[in-house]
Amino acid sequence: MASTNFFVTQTSGFPCTGTYAASVNVYSLLPTASLTYSNTISNGQAIALSFKYNAKPYGTSGTVSGNFVVEYSVNGGTTYLPIGNQVDLTAASASCANFTGNLAAAAVPVGADFKFRIRVNNIGTGDWYLNVDDVVLTQVASCYAPTALTSTGSTLSSASISWTAPTQAPASSYQVYYSTTNTAPTSATVLNATNSLNVTGTSATIASLTANTVYYVWVRSSCTAADKSSWSGPLAVLTGTCLPAGGTLSTSYYLNSVTTSGATTNLNYAATSYAAYVNTNTALTSYPGGVFNYSLAAAGGSTYYYYVWADLNNDLDFSDAGETIVATTSYTATNSGTITLPATLATGTYRMRTAVSYSGAITPCGPAPYGNYVDFNLVLTAAPSCVPPNTLAASNITTNSATVSWALQTPTPISYQYYLSTTNTAPTATTTPTGSNTPNGTNLTNLLPSTTYYFWVRSSCSTGTNSTWTGPLSFTTLATPPANDNCSGAIALPVGSSISQNPLTGTTIGATNTPALAASCLSTTTNVGGNVWYSVVVPASGNVTIETGPVTGSPLLDTVISVFANCNATTSLLCDDDGGVDAFSQVVMTGQTPGATLLVSVWRYGSTANATDGQFKISAYTASLGTTETSVAKNNLSVYPNPFSDVLNISDIKNVKSISVIDVAGRLVKTFEKPTATLQLSELNAGMYMVVLNMNDGTKQTIKTIKK
Repeated sequence: MASTNFFVTQTSGFPCTGTYAASVNVYSLLPTASLTYSNTISNGQAIALSFKYNAKPYGTSGTVSGNFVVEYSVNGGTTYLPIGNQVDLTAASASCANFTGNLAAAAVPVGADFKFRIRVNNIGTGDWYLNVDDVVLTQVASCYAPTALTSTGSTLSSASISWTAPTQAPASSYQVYYSTTNTAPTSATVLNATNSLNVTGTSATIASLTANTVYYVWVRSSCTAADKSSWSGPLAVLTGTCLPAGGTLSTSYYLNSVTTSGATTNLNYAATSYAAYVNTNTALTSYPGGVFNYSLAAAGGSTYYYYVWADLNNDLDFSDAGETIVATTSYTATNSGTITLPATLATGTYRMRTAVSYSGAITPCGPAPYGNYVDFNLVLTAAPSCVPPNTLAASNITTNSATVSWALQTPTPISYQYYLSTTNTAPTATTTPTGSNTPNGTNLTNLLPSTTYYFWVRSSCSTGTNSTWTGPLSFTTLATPPANDNCSGAIALPVGSSISQNPLTGTTIGATNTPALAASCLSTTTNVGGNVWYSVVVPASGNVTIETGPVTGSPLLDTVISVFANCNATTSLLCDDDGGVDAFSQVVMTGQTPGATLLVSVWRYGSTANATDGQFKISAYTASLGTTETSVAKNNLSVYPNPFSDVLNISDIKNVKSISVIDVAGRLVKTFEKPTATLQLSELNAGMYMVVLNMNDGTKQTIKTIKK
């Protein structure tokens, strides 16, 4: 819009909606101003207009005195005609008012040099602002757009569509515009024989298209040579198979990795953002009877159904026998396997479609409300004279060796050459092999522990004639077990007077599990990883506490302790999971034979899938207290009365994080998180108990008490 003396304002109280308005200050020296809109695109139909306004005095001394008129011109502003009546303004506006007006059909002829303006006038000594907001001019359409664009079928070189005619169908025709990019046409878009059609009905077939390509289609009504509707669309169509629909309910789940190995030319597709359908036009090259490995993964951090289809007879669907290659029936985070192509297939290009679904089974054409689809070209060429190996697998992995095998090829090559590396950089045709073998496997030795290796293999059919490399197959050698991996190598724990006096640092990295043992304190007694061993000599008091704790930077966060009478025992004397700090462990042994040796197994809690090995602290210290002792000097806390009946009081609770109550057999019988100074223990049987005060600073104070 053009203006004379109007400006944009954000002054509080001036805008009617939002934060901006058009404003002008009129007074004796500037008695008039105007705000003007112009265009030359009228279609001759009626025009409705509206805007909001208010009047505000200038400062505290100004007064509102004047008016405004709304006018229009059809000859570029040579003459103006009024729209509605003059609006007189004699006082400040408490709120915004609405102005509405209408111009009848033909008032503004087709293509007229149209102008619309708001002209404000000051009267006398007035000094005030007119503020204008939300100006809207709407012209009734004369040519209405079609609706409901629909794909009615495709071939490899054409696409058929239909649509619904508007209530007032165009007298002339419809124009169909198509493109391989999703950029909407405008009134300035040039239509020609390579990108558009003119049709009189409500359907069209677009011919001479490129196979396996997504096209975007728009349609508009052509009422006269000068009068067109807006474009409807886009409608996406795929030349060839159906165009699948994905992500109608979520865009969080999509294939972010599709890879293959062992084919002549492999896939390495990756995605970092969602698209309901991706037509990669990337070729996976193999041959009739070819075998290759595939791997599928999805974004979203969950588990999924995975799919692979191929139109193996090029009839533009995936519904024939053998065309569903992968269709999982259980949810998994990833999916991988081996695909063997029928030997009867003809050479040529076939459409291959992959998909993922977060919720429920899907079909090749969709919808996938919680997933997406990715297409590739499966290109089959004549089988090579030297066929590459497939179905690589690693087994018998130790700290310094592994066995790698693969499937025998037909015809059988002279030998197989392999390449082994600690970096995932694929060998080339000229790379010197690490070794060669006549059978379909090799034993790899002299490997480093805790190291990831990458393995490739190829067929050697004659001198100078080799297949492509198949791989990589990756595997990681085991870590060297700790010295105390077995009970016979148990490390002696010195017994101190506190947890911090003689701690040792241990590790479960590389530890193996003692198969005859089970962690009896767990609901699933086998939910542990590798274990290591310690020994402790019971002090003269007959009481000893064994406790694990964290090591800064270690990923090991959860342990389980079991104590055994000797290395041949399979039933533990005492077992604990989370009795220590956080998820670490603590066992309190009382009434033991002084001088006896106890064997301590420390497990990593959790299976390999949900836990990580690492270092931990372990300490043994005396838990002995005299029957009349009720305090420890360090924390200077006491309990009373002792003996007690139902209630036990703590002298100072402010530094106590939690409290554990343990019976004479070492069983945890009660815990208090965020305890108060009064402990209700009426449900305990009469007898001796150890009350363990877990302090905020990580220390513990153990007090022997007796319940009457």
